[in-house]
Amino acid sequence: MELSWLLAASGSGALAGALLTASLGGWRRRGALLVAAAGAHGALLTVFGAQRTVLGALIFVGLTSLAVMVFMGMASTLMQTRTPDALRGRVMSVQTMVFIGFMPLGQMLLGSIGTVGGMNAAFEAGGIVVVLIAAYAAIRVSALRDAVASTRPRAVAS
Repeated sequence: MELSWLLAASGSGALAGALLTASLGGWRRRGALLVAAAGAHGALLTVFGAQRTVLGALIFVGLTSLAVMVFMGMASTLMQTRTPDALRGRVMSVQTMVFIGFMPLGQMLLGSIGTVGGMNAAFEAGGIVVVLIAAYAAIRVSALRDAVASTRPRAVAS
């Protein structure tokens, strides 16, 4: 029963994140938003791992999903708008393959850590790693942090 509620909360958060991302069409500093969403995802995942009640877990899994959707939307937008037209299909297919390929690896790692230290500890550790990576990107990767979506006009196919 709790799993179905957690899945529903995750879906609701993802929907809210998608709607929020869609409403940010004019947002210029998408790189900063991408890094902030990654940091929020890590922090919320860490707090989710610390939950001991179903209600707390529902709230934080929903918020985590919201942050993930904002991150994914900004990443996709930046890649599509900053990639030359001739390479866009290849770049997006590589992004899809990396996303699909690494997800099972992350799940195996999360499951292994959960077997040894418990699932709460696994989520907390995963969240801390994401926060550290986001902090590194915010401090050291200025090209990502300062990235803006290209606004160059595109030719319309006739």
